[in-house]
Amino acid sequence: EQRLNITPEQKAQLKAIHEKSKAQIAPKIKQLTEAEHELQVLEKKQINKKVYGIDTLENVKLSGKSAEQLKSERKALQNEIRTIRKGLLSLSI
Repeated sequence: EQRLNITPEQKAQLKAIHEKSKAQIAPKIKQLTEAEHELQVLEKKQINKKVYGIDTLENVKLSGKSAEQLKSERKALQNEIRTIRKGLLSLSI
């Protein structure tokens, strides 16, 4: 606070901006984590089938999306999160 030389009002504004961005980012982080997990499962299944000739992880619930769709979704979510964070930085500078 002292290092930034901000007033208590500015500190409150920054806190409100931070909380708003956290609320926007949280569901995207959840979606991103789920997409990454599903992608890992798909890749592991593919490796086990190719290397060992066995089917594994059949009981893991998947969305039915392809690896390419999941990679595209992951990239889009990462970009959305980055955009939100950039917006936070530009507001606080």
